[in-house]
Amino acid sequence: MAEEMVPEELAEKTYRAIGYFIFQFSQTEYSIRQLLGHEIKLVEKFVPAILQSYDVGALCNVAKEIFKMTRRARIDADRPSA
Repeated sequence: MAEEMVPEELAEKTYRAIGYFIFQFSQTEYSIRQLLGHEIKLVEKFVPAILQSYDVGALCNVAKEIFKMTRRARIDADRPSA
C-alpha cells in the first residue's frame, strides 16, 4: 500500500516540481533566443530589442520559419548539381 503524504510534504514536492518546470522552460526559451540570434547573425546589441519582444509562442513560430529558410538554403547549396 502506498504511503500517504502529509499536506506539507505534498506541498513541498509540488512547489519543487513547479520550480523545476519553470527553470527548464526558461532555459529552453533562452536557448531558442540564442540560437535564433546566431542563425540570423544578429548583432549582440540588437538581441534584447528584437528577440526579447517575442512571447514563447511567437518566438517558436519565428524560429521555425527562420530555420526552414536558412536550413533549406544550406541543404540546397550542398546538393550536387544534376
